[in-house]
Amino acid sequence: MYHGDHQLSGYLVHIVDVTEETLAQDEIKNQKLFLDRLLETIPIPVFYNDTRGRYIGCNQAFEHYIGFTKEQIVGKTVYDIAPQELADTYYAKDKELLDAPKTQTYESQVWYADGTMHNVIFYKATLLDQNGNIQGLIGMILDITERKQAEEVIRQKEEYIRTVLDNLPIGVAVNSVSPTVAFSYHNANFLKFYRIPEKALKEPDVIWDYIYEDPEYRKNIRERVISDCASGDPSRMHWDDIPIIREGEETTYISAMNIPIPLSTLMISTVWDVTARKKAEDELKQANRLLEGMLNGIPDIIGIQNPDHTIIRYNQAGYDALGLSPEEVAGRPCYSFIGRTRPCEICATSKALQSKKQEMVEKYVPELKRYLICRSNPNLDDDGNVQLIVEQLTDITDRKQIEEAIGQSNQKLRLLTGLTRHDILNILTAIYFYHELALENSDPNTIHEYITRAQEAGKRIEATIGFTREYEEFGIVSSGWQELYSIIESAKREINVGAIRIENQISTSLLVYADPIIRKVFSTLIENAIRHGKKITYIRFSVAHKDNDLIIICEDNGVGIPLNDKAHIFGRGFGNHTGIGLFLAREILSITNLSIREVGEEGKGARFEILVPDGKWRE
Repeated sequence: MYHGDHQLSGYLVHIVDVTEETLAQDEIKNQKLFLDRLLETIPIPVFYNDTRGRYIGCNQAFEHYIGFTKEQIVGKTVYDIAPQELADTYYAKDKELLDAPKTQTYESQVWYADGTMHNVIFYKATLLDQNGNIQGLIGMILDITERKQAEEVIRQKEEYIRTVLDNLPIGVAVNSVSPTVAFSYHNANFLKFYRIPEKALKEPDVIWDYIYEDPEYRKNIRERVISDCASGDPSRMHWDDIPIIREGEETTYISAMNIPIPLSTLMISTVWDVTARKKAEDELKQANRLLEGMLNGIPDIIGIQNPDHTIIRYNQAGYDALGLSPEEVAGRPCYSFIGRTRPCEICATSKALQSKKQEMVEKYVPELKRYLICRSNPNLDDDGNVQLIVEQLTDITDRKQIEEAIGQSNQKLRLLTGLTRHDILNILTAIYFYHELALENSDPNTIHEYITRAQEAGKRIEATIGFTREYEEFGIVSSGWQELYSIIESAKREINVGAIRIENQISTSLLVYADPIIRKVFSTLIENAIRHGKKITYIRFSVAHKDNDLIIICEDNGVGIPLNDKAHIFGRGFGNHTGIGLFLAREILSITNLSIREVGEEGKGARFEILVPDGKWRE
């Protein structure tokens, strides 16, 4: 300050406090440093441009990404660091943002530092000053190359899967089930096998109306499918042989299965046509029924067995013969059914296993008391190994016995006719002799005696002829199973027994394999007992068993047979009558291998025992 004389009198000092301003500037510097540091540590490429498109800054991630240093970048434009085509895109997008300030996001590509092209997303925004004037823009680059590659892989896989699904021979769809059935995918076969149009899948839940025309059936199957799917049980979400019925058209059949998609309410629905299989199965069932009927209509036993002789199955004749069910038979060896522990010594199956061709054996099976013809036919695989054996068992017991009986009866007929012819010739010789003696003699008494003897000889011829007349059918009628009780009752009626009691203690269920004329055996025994028993009051018929043989007993309480006569009573000509009765009885019995003997005790009565071997009797 100066006085009037222009002398300095002092100083006027103005002090301004700039502490806050200084602190604010420091704060700004610190924030800028913080932001710079933050940008440098961010792994995402970040850059700044002014309004003329020149780079005014970037972070290290941006440098590394495009392969230039910050010094090489700052002051440059996109045309300096990017290919022309990409630079045009960047420039156009930047201009668009500067003309209309806002945020901007778009996909593009960046030429990466290693020379490869990367897919990226640009995130950009305008930079404004405190007055709202545009100063430039800031941008970030998000590399989506791997995501794009993954998306492409997924797209290719989806395309591959769709191509596969579209060309599968089954129908496939992706759909919800609850609360409604709605579809997000289906292939052509899905429509084809359900026989529905495309529009059936356009609206939720209408598919049921298109698939199932019958309302009641539609209601039932809809409830069933929804319930099965709600259960979550895979075994329930499988439906077989569902008929697809269209009026006036052939019914087709489908099978379907649903597979839940994890972490989703959707399901994969599959369907396939089983019409051909169903038709084949029906035809096979019909063929099996026909085959079963044919097998069961065969009276022979037909068995199918494994190479180890275990049975797979029989026809009905086999089950009936064994008295067992199919379940009781399957898996057991065939020989076990007759109580054996190993195959038969003579076995058609064993021979067929060795020869690999059909074999046949004829044998007697004592356990069954039957004669059988066994035919075994092997079934071979492509390598010539035996897979199965088909065995046919033909019961020839009756035929065998008939053949034996015919052979024996023919032999007996030849014997008996020979004996009869011989007897008649001998008797005729005697008659001629008595006639000559009578002619040569003049004594009336002597002549009468010769004539009487000739008459007696004639009666013997008459008896012999009577025997042949009675025996006309001997050996012609086939042997068979005779009911013993009825045979004896019939024999009783032929004889006038008077007051003598005939006791028949034979069971009505007992059968004997013999010639029908066996009745003559019992009538002869009754007749002889009455004729020779003298004091006889009863004749009793009964049976006994010895081992597996049957003994038929005929006994009385007469005088019996002298010991010296026992060895001769079955000889021809023995006795006081024709001498044919017991001889003939023995011959009749021998036709079917039966035999007779007398074992009674003289003075106590006669006892005849007829031995019926095992296999010649049954109950």
